[in-house]
Amino acid sequence: MNTLKNALHATLLSRGATVVTAAVIMLAASGVLAATSPKAAGKKPTVKAVTGKKGDRISIKMEGAAAVLSVHSKRGIGSAEVTRLQESWPEVTIRFHLSGLESLRISNGRVTLSASVLSHGNNKRLLHRIVDGNEQKVEPGSPYWMEIRMVAGAGGKPKIPLDGGYFEVRIPKAMLGEGAKSISLRWIDFLRG
Repeated sequence: MNTLKNALHATLLSRGATVVTAAVIMLAASGVLAATSPKAAGKKPTVKAVTGKKGDRISIKMEGAAAVLSVHSKRGIGSAEVTRLQESWPEVTIRFHLSGLESLRISNGRVTLSASVLSHGNNKRLLHRIVDGNEQKVEPGSPYWMEIRMVAGAGGKPKIPLDGGYFEVRIPKAMLGEGAKSISLRWIDFLRG
């Protein structure tokens, strides 16, 4: 393989290609630049996200028809606004790369979901829906039900404080319907006294 690369490099230089051009072609031929090509990068995201605090960032990638947002928050307390860029919402999955998730609020302007993963005991998950100031517990089977998964980092076992992993939620379709153009997110890793 090295002989082939050397021959290609020599041929490019003999035909007037600059050293930089030859190097770029060689990198592309060897697959090093493949990860940066538009085709390899995947589909263009169908949502955008703006964080509310410096030190927070969100990356977005498309996995099939789903938008997957990865939230990183230096302080562990933050907010963001997620807006759809098309006529309808894709499936939206959010991965919070935090040590804990004692408070999460997701609102579409009419309905707010309030979620928590308790940092003690068996890490019980709590989920409530708030409409017009009235709070109700959300049970499995509800259109507002939202599973909260803890995913451990580096093959470890998921436990709080979560080290290198993330909390994953899939936003319920009921939160993305009825003309909702954006959803707001507010998170706290650990409640501070």
